[in-house]
Amino acid sequence: LLPYRPGTLLGSDPRLLTAPVLRRLGETAAKVTAALDGFDHPGAHRQSFIWDLAQCLDLRPLLPSLPEERRAAIGAVLDEFESRVLPLSPQLPLAVVHGDINDQNVLIDEAAGAI
Repeated sequence: LLPYRPGTLLGSDPRLLTAPVLRRLGETAAKVTAALDGFDHPGAHRQSFIWDLAQCLDLRPLLPSLPEERRAAIGAVLDEFESRVLPLSPQLPLAVVHGDINDQNVLIDEAAGAI
């Protein structure tokens, strides 16, 4: 993360993961999603982009590199995506989203109560 941004990394202290903070995080994620509504960019239409959830099946060849205890669970998720979501994909809306909001890339300003 950028060291010159004020705040504390949300994942740096489990005590920061309180219900009010998680609620604010969800609200912030919703605002980002709303702000991106209708946004388009050529980069959003790349043929091979590992972070595009619609292309998650491209990750299947990487399964052998995962620890054995995770391989089956992630393989099952990919199987379910392939059998349940992929057939419906032509009818599903597409949008640019921030799909990586997590405790390791979110800063919190405890004093201001801001995310």
